[in-house]
Amino acid sequence: MVVVEGAAALRPVEGGFTEDLTRAWFILTGGPVVSHLLVIPRGADASALTLIRTTMAALRATLESSERRRTWRTALVERHDLSRDSLMELFEKQRLALAPGDRLALLQLLQRGSQGMGYPRLAALPLLTPTIGA
Repeated sequence: MVVVEGAAALRPVEGGFTEDLTRAWFILTGGPVVSHLLVIPRGADASALTLIRTTMAALRATLESSERRRTWRTALVERHDLSRDSLMELFEKQRLALAPGDRLALLQLLQRGSQGMGYPRLAALPLLTPTIGA
């Protein structure tokens, strides 16, 4: 098995079979993959938390801007010789907030990852941000 990351992961394979970890997780659990989270300690200072939330909201607005995404796609396609369709599909599937199913999928990932490690079973995830549609 070969793991390909970065821009190379968006190119067609030269030979053989290709599968991705997102699809494998979906087959295993029926849920989506949560790949990135910003984690802030529970006891974080309120002013620091406000600054982080403000910064993240500004970043989210930038990332959700279709003009900004178009600029990024064009640069990535040109720089890495990628398929514009593959890149558009990737951008369309990304979410910048957790949907209700994402919270369950994240909990399942953490529970499966800690099996056999002697840690207490994680029963819930206390998250600060609202889910999509909540």
